Amino acid sequence: MRKPYLLAPCGSYDAVLAAISAGADECYFGGSGLNARMNARGFTEEEFYNALRILKLHGVRSNITLNTLNFDRELPETLAFAKKAWESGADAFIVQDLGLARLLYESIPGVELHASTQCACHNLEGAIALSRLGFSRIVLARELPLEDIKEITEYGRSVGNFETEVFIHGALCVSHSGMCLMSSVIGGRSGNRGLCAQPCRMQGSLTNSKGEQRKNLYPLSLRDLTLSRHITELSELGIASLKIEGRMKSPDYVYKTVKILRGLIDKNENADEKRYGELSDIFSRGGFTDGYFTKKYFADNRKMYGFRSDDDKAKTYGTEVEIPPIPKVPVRLYAKIRSGERPYARLEAYGKIGEFTLEGIVGNAVNAPMTRESFLKNMSKLGSTEFVLSQSEIDLDDGLFLAASEINALRRGAVEALERAILSDKSGAVCRAREVSTDGFETEKRSCRRAKIRFITDNPNFTYSKKEYPEELESICLPLELFGKGTVENIKLPFGVRLPRVIFEEEKENIRIALENARDIGARYVYISNIGHIEYARDTSLPIYGGMGLNIANSQALLEYAAMGLSCVTLSTELKSAQMRDILRVKGVEAACVVRGRLPLMVLESCILRANGLCSNFGGESRICGEYTDRIGKKFPIYPERRFTDGKNPCRNIILNADILDLYSKKDEVSKCGTEILEIITE
Repeated sequence: MRKPYLLAPCGSYDAVLAAISAGADECYFGGSGLNARMNARGFTEEEFYNALRILKLHGVRSNITLNTLNFDRELPETLAFAKKAWESGADAFIVQDLGLARLLYESIPGVELHASTQCACHNLEGAIALSRLGFSRIVLARELPLEDIKEITEYGRSVGNFETEVFIHGALCVSHSGMCLMSSVIGGRSGNRGLCAQPCRMQGSLTNSKGEQRKNLYPLSLRDLTLSRHITELSELGIASLKIEGRMKSPDYVYKTVKILRGLIDKNENADEKRYGELSDIFSRGGFTDGYFTKKYFADNRKMYGFRSDDDKAKTYGTEVEIPPIPKVPVRLYAKIRSGERPYARLEAYGKIGEFTLEGIVGNAVNAPMTRESFLKNMSKLGSTEFVLSQSEIDLDDGLFLAASEINALRRGAVEALERAILSDKSGAVCRAREVSTDGFETEKRSCRRAKIRFITDNPNFTYSKKEYPEELESICLPLELFGKGTVENIKLPFGVRLPRVIFEEEKENIRIALENARDIGARYVYISNIGHIEYARDTSLPIYGGMGLNIANSQALLEYAAMGLSCVTLSTELKSAQMRDILRVKGVEAACVVRGRLPLMVLESCILRANGLCSNFGGESRICGEYTDRIGKKFPIYPERRFTDGKNPCRNIILNADILDLYSKKDEVSKCGTEILEIITE
């Protein structure tokens, strides 16, 4: 089994050089924008394209990050950038936006697409759904345990024709990626748009449902991940690539981290205390965690959290090293210089060949004839290139002469031909065939139909004031949790059932049972917020509605979900009215918009109340189990989302917005944007 690639983060051109020098197999980076690290120092245009060239010449893959949501008016620019990058040697694109992915697939023949961790792929069904859209590699959610990674990876290798990528080291987002609106809502800097301000790294306090409080904490700040002690386990799984987080980090960080992990992977050994300590000295937040991978957080999650102390910073400053230059690429030379023929040279590297022939016929020497040694000396002058001569075979007739300028031209021609052969090579690209067709779906301009109303509520006995909400009721949307035991019945209002945002492998069977119960009781639709949950909904034969968690921000994304069978979609809450108006509608697919209520800002796999000894609601019925208070005093309710397991595992946390959204007062304007359903999230 091939050992996994080591994928290095590169936020600058110098970081690219550092990654190559340290032995990375792949590098991932973005251009001046359009990626999820918009605040990284980044690349000038010249640096970006030179990085593609240098990586290609050194046999290191370049995975270009286009992992942000795109609005309709941005798609042409993004697509033009991607085409140029592909033609310049890019090996793959890491993408979150399904609409952009569709355009890339259709516009760039043979393109290799990787599904970003922002796609929130946390189960096998998600990986299969993404692969059917043309993604050949799936970057799995960082919260997955070993057994889930194994199941998805083995299926992809044996049946699904996709490969997996797993984070091995670096910072952890406290929220599931692609499900965080905290920075967007409180500061206008969207994580889905590459501008996250990392409010999770700030101080705050926690209060539980009993009023017990702990202050001056860093309750949302997770320690960095390292799986360096699990190299042997990871290597056995057949994972395609092990990924280091850190595009905001320095070239020094990139070099040292890649160097250590490179050695461990090559030797197929786990980090000992020395290597583990070296990684910690390079950068840590009070140490590391492997809690998700090992599922330790189910038993005790206290050690998963940490912040960057002065002591941590001092250790980092004391570990600076001099980054050595990139070693040259060895090439093999064959040259044929024969009487009466045109001089010919061939250079070979990585199985690629660069050939060049001079125009003129080689002449006889008047005085001193050319020797193999003198010819080879001139042909070896590759100092300004990325190559170094390692082997040579010279077929040279006696008594011939070539001027130094002619030998130089022969060398330059062969070098340029070899570079072209290497840079244009796409033989390693893995283009996954699309299985989802958008043929037959018609788009149309937004309509201004009279909107209906949908309540997102946890109460099966929900009632509302028709005076306050005079619109026609479409439905109430209830959590699947209510139907887990099949005890809910006689729901008076038309209702649908919504799935949790995250479903792990061990929850699937109970999810299916609850869905069957909901259908049998009279559910009219299944409401999902993750691509991996479409299959569960499809099994019920009920209509499938898409929630705000699908992050639909453009016409192409809406079209993709229509092709996957959704008959109603909720548009991204990050859209302004003009951007909503830009989205073409698909005939037969209704559009919804959240207009009132507390938006869910984060989906936390690990319970922060429990980590701080404040869990007082486990197994209870309370909708709110506590609150997080930020450094300026805003209070964010915490909703306990119970897992569909045996009831012993701790809840996930949903952090709700401190402020209540109110676009309902502007409902006429919202309706003019083509919205047919107004969603109200109830208290």
